[in-house]
Amino acid sequence: MNREIEFRGKRFDNGKWAYGNLIIDDSGNSEIIDYENNREIRYDVMGETICQFTGKYDKNQRKVYEDDIILQQGYNGRKKKMVVRFENGAFIVGYHSGSSTRKRPMLISDKCEVIGNIHDNPELLQED
Repeated sequence: MNREIEFRGKRFDNGKWAYGNLIIDDSGNSEIIDYENNREIRYDVMGETICQFTGKYDKNQRKVYEDDIILQQGYNGRKKKMVVRFENGAFIVGYHSGSSTRKRPMLISDKCEVIGNIHDNPELLQED
Protein backbone atom coordinates (compact mmCIF):
# COMPACT_ATOMS: atom_id res chain seq x y z
CA MET A 1 0.00 0.00 0.00
CA ASN A 2 1.36 3.40 -0.96
CA ARG A 3 -0.41 6.44 0.43
CA GLU A 4 0.65 9.78 1.79
CA ILE A 5 -0.07 10.26 5.48
CA GLU A 6 0.13 13.89 6.51
CA PHE A 7 -1.38 16.09 9.19
CA ARG A 8 -1.83 19.79 9.67
CA GLY A 9 -2.41 21.90 12.76
CA LYS A 10 -2.46 25.59 13.65
CA ARG A 11 0.69 26.76 15.38
CA PHE A 12 0.47 28.34 18.83
CA ASP A 13 3.18 30.92 18.08
CA ASN A 14 1.66 32.57 15.01
CA GLY A 15 -1.63 30.83 14.10
CA LYS A 16 -0.29 29.60 10.74
CA TRP A 17 -0.77 26.05 9.52
CA ALA A 18 2.06 23.53 9.99
CA TYR A 19 2.14 20.39 7.82
CA GLY A 20 3.89 17.07 8.43
CA ASN A 21 3.98 14.18 10.88
CA LEU A 22 1.98 14.29 14.11
CA ILE A 23 3.18 13.56 17.64
CA ILE A 24 0.96 13.73 20.72
CA ASP A 25 2.87 13.24 23.97
CA ASP A 26 1.64 11.64 27.20
CA SER A 27 0.49 15.05 28.47
CA GLY A 28 -1.69 15.60 25.40
CA ASN A 29 0.57 18.24 23.84
CA SER A 30 0.59 18.12 20.03
CA GLU A 31 3.45 18.72 17.64
CA ILE A 32 3.71 18.70 13.87
CA ILE A 33 7.13 17.67 12.61
CA ASP A 34 8.22 19.07 9.25
CA TYR A 35 11.35 17.93 7.45
CA GLU A 36 12.60 20.97 5.57
CA ASN A 37 15.99 20.80 3.79
CA ASN A 38 16.76 17.52 5.61
CA ARG A 39 16.26 19.30 8.93
CA GLU A 40 13.61 18.39 11.49
CA ILE A 41 11.44 21.33 12.57
CA ARG A 42 8.87 20.89 15.35
CA TYR A 43 5.85 23.12 15.79
CA ASP A 44 3.59 23.16 18.85
CA VAL A 45 0.05 23.08 17.49
CA MET A 46 -3.46 23.51 18.89
CA GLY A 47 -4.89 20.02 19.35
CA GLU A 48 -8.41 21.02 18.32
CA THR A 49 -7.13 22.08 14.88
CA ILE A 50 -5.35 18.84 13.95
CA CYS A 51 -6.61 17.45 10.65
CA GLN A 52 -5.46 14.51 8.54
CA PHE A 53 -4.95 14.55 4.78
CA THR A 54 -7.64 12.36 3.21
CA GLY A 55 -5.51 11.14 0.32
CA LYS A 56 -7.89 12.94 -2.06
CA TYR A 57 -7.39 16.05 -4.16
CA ASP A 58 -10.08 18.45 -5.33
CA LYS A 59 -10.70 19.46 -8.95
CA ASN A 60 -7.87 22.05 -8.67
CA GLN A 61 -5.38 19.46 -7.35
CA ARG A 62 -5.56 20.94 -3.85
CA LYS A 63 -5.19 18.46 -0.97
CA VAL A 64 -8.41 17.72 0.94
CA TYR A 65 -8.09 17.52 4.75
CA GLU A 66 -10.48 16.74 7.57
CA ASP A 67 -12.44 19.84 8.60
CA ASP A 68 -12.19 21.32 5.09
CA ILE A 69 -15.34 22.89 3.69
CA ILE A 70 -15.91 21.74 0.15
CA LEU A 71 -18.41 22.40 -2.60
CA GLN A 72 -19.66 19.10 -3.90
CA GLN A 73 -22.56 18.03 -6.03
CA GLY A 74 -25.07 16.08 -4.00
CA TYR A 75 -27.11 13.19 -5.30
CA ASN A 76 -29.92 15.64 -6.06
CA GLY A 77 -27.64 17.33 -8.63
CA ARG A 78 -27.11 20.61 -6.72
CA LYS A 79 -23.76 21.80 -5.35
CA LYS A 80 -23.70 22.05 -1.60
CA LYS A 81 -21.21 23.12 1.09
CA MET A 82 -20.06 20.08 3.04
CA VAL A 83 -17.54 19.48 5.86
CA VAL A 84 -15.02 16.64 5.54
CA ARG A 85 -15.11 14.27 8.53
CA PHE A 86 -13.62 10.90 9.47
CA GLU A 87 -16.40 8.55 10.56
CA ASN A 88 -16.94 4.81 10.46
CA GLY A 89 -13.45 4.21 9.05
CA ALA A 90 -13.73 6.60 6.09
CA PHE A 91 -13.41 10.24 5.16
CA ILE A 92 -16.93 11.40 4.33
CA VAL A 93 -18.91 14.61 3.77
CA GLY A 94 -22.25 13.51 5.19
CA TYR A 95 -24.94 10.94 4.63
CA HIS A 96 -27.57 10.39 1.98
CA SER A 97 -30.66 8.23 1.76
CA GLY A 98 -30.40 7.43 -1.92
CA SER A 99 -33.19 5.26 -3.23
CA SER A 100 -33.50 3.35 0.03
CA THR A 101 -34.42 4.44 3.52
CA ARG A 102 -31.04 3.38 4.90
CA LYS A 103 -28.56 6.25 5.26
CA ARG A 104 -25.17 5.74 3.66
CA PRO A 105 -21.96 7.79 3.93
CA MET A 106 -21.32 10.22 1.10
CA LEU A 107 -17.73 10.00 -0.09
CA ILE A 108 -15.52 12.84 -1.31
CA SER A 109 -15.74 13.38 -5.06
CA ASP A 110 -12.74 14.14 -7.30
CA LYS A 111 -14.89 16.96 -8.69
CA CYS A 112 -15.26 18.71 -5.32
CA GLU A 113 -13.66 22.08 -4.59
CA VAL A 114 -12.04 23.11 -1.29
CA ILE A 115 -13.37 26.58 -0.37
CA GLY A 116 -12.04 26.84 3.19
CA ASN A 117 -12.06 25.04 6.53
CA ILE A 118 -14.03 25.23 9.76
CA HIS A 119 -11.13 26.77 11.71
CA ASP A 120 -10.38 29.70 9.38
CA ASN A 121 -13.73 30.16 7.66
CA PRO A 122 -16.64 29.11 9.93
CA GLU A 123 -18.79 31.83 8.31
CA LEU A 124 -18.91 29.71 5.14
CA LEU A 125 -21.28 27.33 6.92
CA GLN A 126 -23.84 30.00 7.71
CA GLU A 127 -26.97 29.92 5.59
CA ASP A 128 -26.97 32.26 2.61
